[in-house]
Amino acid sequence: MPPPPEPNFIPKPDPVEEARQRKRMRIFMSFWAIGGGLLFVIFGRDWLVNGIPMQWLGYFLILLGVLALAGVNVFIGGPLDRRRDKRDSDQK
Repeated sequence: MPPPPEPNFIPKPDPVEEARQRKRMRIFMSFWAIGGGLLFVIFGRDWLVNGIPMQWLGYFLILLGVLALAGVNVFIGGPLDRRRDKRDSDQK
């Protein structure tokens, strides 16, 4: 008779590795925001989004990306929030 199947065991990820992955994703998203903002500024001159010129949205995205790269926590409350890194390292 074969042994019973093992329960699905998912190991808890290492908090240091999770913090490293979040940092990489924050950097990636910051550059994505800057690049997307540049595209909106360059190509969105005649377009409106709910009455707001697309260029202004592009400038806003560029500003968010630059602030994120400068260390400001623009991802507050989300999965990339910097406060999660500190909380995870305190739990270890």
